[in-house]
Amino acid sequence: MAKVTYTILDENLNNIPENEILSEKDLNLIDNYQINKKFNFDSNYIEGHIYSLSNFLLYSDYGVNIPIDIESSEDSETSSIYFDPATFTANSGFEFSSTKAVFHFLDDVYSISKDSVEFYIDSISQDRTEVLLYTDKITENNLVNTTEALKENFNINAYYDELYLNLGNNDLLIITNIAVFEKEDKYTVALKLYEPLPAKYSLKSAGNVVEKKSDSIAVLVNVDIEEEPIPVPKLRQANFDLELDDNTITPTEYFNYDALFIAWEADLQTAYTSGSGYTATITVDFETSQFTLGGAAATAKNSLLTTFGWTITDGGGV
Repeated sequence: MAKVTYTILDENLNNIPENEILSEKDLNLIDNYQINKKFNFDSNYIEGHIYSLSNFLLYSDYGVNIPIDIESSEDSETSSIYFDPATFTANSGFEFSSTKAVFHFLDDVYSISKDSVEFYIDSISQDRTEVLLYTDKITENNLVNTTEALKENFNINAYYDELYLNLGNNDLLIITNIAVFEKEDKYTVALKLYEPLPAKYSLKSAGNVVEKKSDSIAVLVNVDIEEEPIPVPKLRQANFDLELDDNTITPTEYFNYDALFIAWEADLQTAYTSGSGYTATITVDFETSQFTLGGAAATAKNSLLTTFGWTITDGGGV
């Protein structure tokens, strides 16, 4: 089996296409851009996304489930999380491919568990920087009370950059303000977005409102594969210690041409069933040696030729 080695390197999150960032000017308005809160394993979750090296999104997991080490824990909360990104990429089907991985540490602000509350877009402003969200997954009281509490955070903080509209596929849009808006006979959540809503989203597009519990991270998972050397069958050495009648024409087992094919083919089938994974190129010349037609030797020789791609020159069958 090949030996696989994983090397984890830091990757610039800003190089990932879907990642929305604040401008330098707006960053200066924030006293502390680092988000450092406690992660609650009962209600918070890790979202993971895998990219090709050319930044093409390959896979998304909205509830990463891999072994995690924690530094300290109080009431299901921790301030430090340690995990192996290579475990996530390998378990997701990219065991033998170098990839990039992005991780978000999130809390669905309208849910008290890890289950997300799904909203859909009910209205979009002309400049696409304001949207109304509607859901029937929670009560009106829950919607109104939670939204008012979030709005208060924006009023208290000079710039509250931790709230996002999560539309999936690593598309998290920064929310700069939030409010309750009564539309006809229903309550909706009004969002002000930092950047216009991308054109690919429209009415009825689904998403959820999340808060980041820690800074998102991006890593490069580099995979190095060391192939094992392919064993090549060798001819048995001659047995010069046998006493033979000068007139005998019966070969010993070491010179039996039929047995040679049968043994070689059996060894290769054991190591490379039906030729799977076999890449060696073998050419042998037995001059006028002949094998038995219609038997195991003929079948074995044919397998060496067709299944394993050998080139064999001899005197044919008898």
